[in-house]
Amino acid sequence: MLWSAGSVCGACYDACPVKIDIPEVLVHLRAKAVEAKRRNRLLLTPEALAMKAAGKVLSAPRRLAAVQRLAAPGARLVARDGRIGVLPGPLARWSGTPDTPAPARESLRAWWRRTREAGRTTTEGKGR
Repeated sequence: MLWSAGSVCGACYDACPVKIDIPEVLVHLRAKAVEAKRRNRLLLTPEALAMKAAGKVLSAPRRLAAVQRLAAPGARLVARDGRIGVLPGPLARWSGTPDTPAPARESLRAWWRRTREAGRTTTEGKGR
């Protein structure tokens, strides 16, 4: 499968004497191969399931907030010295890096709400 090897950097297009857009052809062939694999698969892969779940969560702010509230305490439980260590099973590859920080005690959403509300009370009556 020669079409899957290569970085699609455009160097082949620059070198082609008849200016065939080889990177575009490669991207097209890769897309067709991915679609064919998807059609032939009866069950979703773990990656596809994770992406579907992420799409559902990230497409609705309330869902994202709920998942953040549920997941953060559990992630902090497995953290040591502010870092998440190696988790069991398939998560071991993801969590085994030394730079996986534990979630903050306060989410960005909560911090934003708290500081914005605090800013409103201090600027009231000052012409803002």
